Amino acid sequence: MTSLLKTRPHWKGGINIFVLFIGILALIDQIPADSDKSGNLSASSRFLAERKFVQTIENSLPAGSMVYQYPYSQYLSDNKYYGWGAFAHMRAYLHSSNLHWSNGGSKNSPVDNWHMGLTDKTLDDILPVLQASGFRGVLFDLWVLKPDEFSELRKLLEGKYNLSFIVDDSAKMAFSYIESPGYTIEYSNEMRPHQLVIQDVRKINFELLPNNISRLKLAEAINSSSDVDNLSINLKEHDGVVLEDTFIGAFFETRLEKADLLGELDCSVSFNSENQPQIRIAVKNHSNKTWKLNVGKYPLSIGYHILDSQKSVLQWDNGFRVKDEAWVPENETRFLLVDLNELPDKETWPHNGYVAFELVQDGNMWFNANPKSADCQLALEEL
Repeated sequence: MTSLLKTRPHWKGGINIFVLFIGILALIDQIPADSDKSGNLSASSRFLAERKFVQTIENSLPAGSMVYQYPYSQYLSDNKYYGWGAFAHMRAYLHSSNLHWSNGGSKNSPVDNWHMGLTDKTLDDILPVLQASGFRGVLFDLWVLKPDEFSELRKLLEGKYNLSFIVDDSAKMAFSYIESPGYTIEYSNEMRPHQLVIQDVRKINFELLPNNISRLKLAEAINSSSDVDNLSINLKEHDGVVLEDTFIGAFFETRLEKADLLGELDCSVSFNSENQPQIRIAVKNHSNKTWKLNVGKYPLSIGYHILDSQKSVLQWDNGFRVKDEAWVPENETRFLLVDLNELPDKETWPHNGYVAFELVQDGNMWFNANPKSADCQLALEEL
């Protein structure tokens, strides 16, 4: 057509109309036939409902507030909720002008890597991190969350964290406000924590701190200051208050000596919201090193043995490991929950035997090689 215009410039108007016509046909061809179908709502009704809901949130929060979108999705990666190449999580961004949303970071950027590091955690693990990082709310996408899954999440947040919810069935969205925990972790451009700022020390709940904050070292930093309500803790000067992967060093890349296998487990049986039994494991770190479970070449993990009624070993190790990557700072305790359904071969267990959970450094040895360490045992008839 360019060549044609050079020889017949008087055809310019007709050629432009032809190109416009082809462009319109191409646009119509690319619009899915069911683009105006979304459940029982038209696309326009859904759009307006989402806009109203997001603007309600925006009007209730200070300008510039951060909102975490659950579940998180990176559009260039596969996602069990959204699949490949999905942009559905960008909807909230379209409807607001002064809020910061978690989804949409560039793939492999420090921010995206930070968020991706949370995706394999439960919301119970994620929420304290969000509070500490300055987020002021969580937006739930009910188009991808199943009703029973959202119900469980809501029970958790209302019960354990005393959060309130607003739910919009038309927009298929729900929102929960997050109160400030009394402090904020500030990050560098590389998303590494460099400062912990305390706004109100009286609001800090040491039982609900994120797993990567040392309760003892944070308390020491606070107690050493004369002005605790305007305290900025430089994390380079107060090493170990906030932990990150780069602090691990070569610890999990080498085998520990027997003398360094210093840990203890306590076990008890609890029940979830559906009255199903689960095992609560208290992990006590008696060493002088910070642990992060299930990382590195020789990871620290928790496995179990099956014992008979006389506590003789029936099964030493079937390869099962508690999957949690919890931080356990030196001389501190962290609590893990294990669903009974995760434990294999339960049908082969004797009714009157025991299950013994024990710390292990895979590729090296079990912690009971050191008599100063202790496993925990539960009677199988309790489970």
